[in-house]
Amino acid sequence: MASSSSSSYSALLRRSKLASFNPHIDQVYTTNAANLARSNFGLKRPLPAATTKTSPFVRLLDLDSREGRTAFRKATREQSYTRKWSEVGVGLQSDAFLPRTGADGDRRWDRLEVQSRFVDGDGPGAIQPVAGEQPAQAAFGRMPNVFAMSERDFERFLEGLGERRDEFKAFVVAESKQAASESTGLDGEFDLYAHAQRQPLELVRLAERFLRLPTSSSASPSTTVPLVHPTLALQYGSPTPLESSLAPPVPGRILGPSPDAMRASGSLMSQGREVYASVLSQVASIHGPSASQASSTNFFPDASGERSNVPGRASFRLTAPTIDPLPYAKNQAIVRSGVRAQSSEFAPATAEYEPRLLALRSVSLQHSTVVSPAQQARERPLPGSPAYSGALPADLARHQGAGPGRRGRAGGLASSLTEMAYNADVLKKIGVRGSGPRDLVQSRKKKRSGASQEQWVRQREALLEERTMDAAAVDKQLASAKGRQQGQQGQGQPRKGGKRRQQNQELLNKLEAMLNRES
Repeated sequence: MASSSSSSYSALLRRSKLASFNPHIDQVYTTNAANLARSNFGLKRPLPAATTKTSPFVRLLDLDSREGRTAFRKATREQSYTRKWSEVGVGLQSDAFLPRTGADGDRRWDRLEVQSRFVDGDGPGAIQPVAGEQPAQAAFGRMPNVFAMSERDFERFLEGLGERRDEFKAFVVAESKQAASESTGLDGEFDLYAHAQRQPLELVRLAERFLRLPTSSSASPSTTVPLVHPTLALQYGSPTPLESSLAPPVPGRILGPSPDAMRASGSLMSQGREVYASVLSQVASIHGPSASQASSTNFFPDASGERSNVPGRASFRLTAPTIDPLPYAKNQAIVRSGVRAQSSEFAPATAEYEPRLLALRSVSLQHSTVVSPAQQARERPLPGSPAYSGALPADLARHQGAGPGRRGRAGGLASSLTEMAYNADVLKKIGVRGSGPRDLVQSRKKKRSGASQEQWVRQREALLEERTMDAAAVDKQLASAKGRQQGQQGQGQPRKGGKRRQQNQELLNKLEAMLNRES
């Protein structure tokens, strides 16, 4: 019984996320409501309840620090930012798929300008092989970064080198003999001590190449970090251009004009009026003419000491937002290589509490525009929604007459079948007070007395009879108009297309005469 429980626990541990925890990979951990009440995130110890009470999302920095604590921070901003992008409905274009030209031609988006020997050969920032280099020379792996090792790790590294002393001698002899045979064509005896005295720098180079070779006896798991996602995991399935054009506007806030905004116009720089706006938890520059009808946010109180949050609210249309994963890939390559890991140059102060995606400003919303209230009122519903199913076709709403049943409450053309059937005069006749179909529904729910119910029934019957009489009058007018048209044709007035019909009738008569002769 104990063996089965232990095996199930080990299988559960292997499948858990914490078994493969890596602080270099940005991951957000959460828990359900029952465990959140106890601050249980499945870790070695519960997290502080005062910190995680309102936010069930955390980012783990270290499972067990030197002080015996679990280092973490809140990840509410990451979760909120990702959720907002999932609800936007606009495709996010990645600069990773755009060609990057330079002195060496097209370059991969994950290839850094600075290459390091402490990075894996298949990762960003690794040393690229020179053109014409032999495959055997380009097959070396990653150089151990002794500068980033702790004192304990460095001692273990030295112990491993002592065990590989004979292997290193054989490697140096083989490399030196190969170089000597290629230069002189002779394969004689080789003196390692004399070679080290004559060429000490060459021996250092051979030692580095030996350390980059993969060890056959190492059984440590692979620490390779996967490559960065082109959209930084904000969108896995990008919406189509049609879905992006039908997406609803995004709410935001206009902060104020930018006094020193510069806009590129071809090869010249011209002064352009731009405004700062807060959209999707980030500050973006919006083109000024689209925001001319909107007001800016009032940051200061008025004379009475109150400040309203209404000024500055606006809706924005996202037009081709882009994301550049290169800054994040550079940051990950530096962290992955371990170069100067304790230096403040590669660990900014904002990394402790701000998401790297927002800190690096990877997402660009430069081409976004402000949607005016009039345009927002004319927004079409999404296909498949109930509002779209009940909406009138565009040609019907445009070409129908100006009857009372075809117009909405504001006097404009009706935008749905409900507004088309609505008529304020009719509702008033049947005893409904109000100005919309909602009032009609509410009036039906109200209880009526016996007298009011009888009065309502009489009014309804009178209204139906009036509509029947109107329909009969319309049919009578149509019949009289048709009779007048037939009478005009009987008096000799030709109808449009009559000559062609007469010619066709003559041809039919001739064919019948020919058939009669043959018979």
